[in-house]
Amino acid sequence: DPDAITVTPTGANTALIQIANLETDLTTNNTGTLTIDGAGGADTLTVQGTSAADTITVARAATTTFTVNALKVISSPAATNEAFVVNADAGSDIITVSGIFGVASSLLVDGGGPDNSSGGNDRLIVNSVAGITTVRPGFTPDAGTVDVPAAGSAEDVNFAKLENLTVNGTGALVIRAERVGG
Repeated sequence: DPDAITVTPTGANTALIQIANLETDLTTNNTGTLTIDGAGGADTLTVQGTSAADTITVARAATTTFTVNALKVISSPAATNEAFVVNADAGSDIITVSGIFGVASSLLVDGGGPDNSSGGNDRLIVNSVAGITTVRPGFTPDAGTVDVPAAGSAEDVNFAKLENLTVNGTGALVIRAERVGG
């Protein structure tokens, strides 16, 4: 069965885990690795930011890691979690995405505020690899897709509710700004 799992890091060793359709919240307190494994089905893991200004790092790999400030690091096998969401929440957040593109889990970065008129000034930084990186605007001015050089669309970085986008590349980097549908 598909699962919708939300993890909120709450301290250096603690996190709150909520699973859709399960009325019990799970609070963890451990010094080792916290791995969220959706197992079978089309699973979505959402990692929550805080209401303050956050620095969030997503390191994509066979096991993707999420770090929110200096709080508990969340690990998740890309093979068993088909979709990742980072919900930065309120505040002026900096979200950095890097790592091995080619993992078959989609990623959506949600800045948490509709635009900088709400007081937020969110920035998404995508550290891409050599090749053609395409930035596609979305249906709203604060949304879109960074299509990184990889095998398919599952590796893309989708974003919403963000005010700033930075794309860094190693070696040659080509940015193609394309409108949706053209």
